[in-house]
This record gives sequence, C-alpha cells and structure tokens, in this order.
Amino acid sequence: MYFVLLIILILLSIFVFFLNKKDLLSPSLISCLVYIFCTIFAIFGQDTWNNIDISWKLIGIVTVGLTSFCFGEFVIRKILKNNNNSVIKKDDNHLEPVHIEKWKVILAIAFIVVEILLLFFEIKRISQVMGFNDSNFLKMFAFYREK
Repeated sequence: MYFVLLIILILLSIFVFFLNKKDLLSPSLISCLVYIFCTIFAIFGQDTWNNIDISWKLIGIVTVGLTSFCFGEFVIRKILKNNNNSVIKKDDNHLEPVHIEKWKVILAIAFIVVEILLLFFEIKRISQVMGFNDSNFLKMFAFYREK
C-alpha cells in the first residue's frame, strides 16, 4: 500500500510541476515532495513499526487533501494573474511595514500560553493514569513518550 501511495504522490508531483510552469518553490509542489519524502521513510521504517500497513482510506485522504491544496494554489495563481490589482505590484519596490496592534499580540501570546498549559496538564494526567508518581517534569515527559 505504501508503494501505491508513493506512485500516486510522484504522479501528482509531476503534474503539479508542469501545471505551475516548472516552479520548484511552489507550495503545492513542496507539499507533494514532503509527502513523498515521508512515504519513503515510512517504507524504510515499516519493520520498525511492526509492519503497520496503511489503508485505502488514508491514501484517499492524502490524495484528496493534496489535490485540493494544489487546485487552490492554481486558482489563486489564475486570479492574481488576471487581476491588475495584484497583491504585489511589479513596479513598486517599496514595501510598507506590517503593523500589528499590541492587543492582538498579547491575545496571541495568551492563547499560546493557555494551549501549552493545557497540553502540560493533559500529559501530567495521562502519566499519572499510567502509573507515574514522581514530581520531576523531565522524567514525566520521558515516561509519557515511552508509553
């Protein structure tokens, strides 16, 4: 099944490469190449993972997801090409600085801190359920990774 996914990803990458006029830095091509890279390592690591095989459902999800991403990039490229009011004007070398309001930065940082705390408490809860009773955080994370 890994080889089927690999062949589909290679064909999709070739199609995207020519669709984007041989643009090697196209986000959709880079995404396809990353999936190819991961699939190759999954094939090599199959013995390490106790011969876990993938299903047709996973192949379909990856294929539909990448195809949707590639189609979205293609549509945006066509819209920007046909639109004279593009995001970046070719004759304008001056870029305006991006100003982000202070409250938005504080809100983003607070959200990240809350997410980290929730993740930490969930790891602590799972470790305690699995039998870890030490107060050392590094040992707790090591215990969590092993289980």
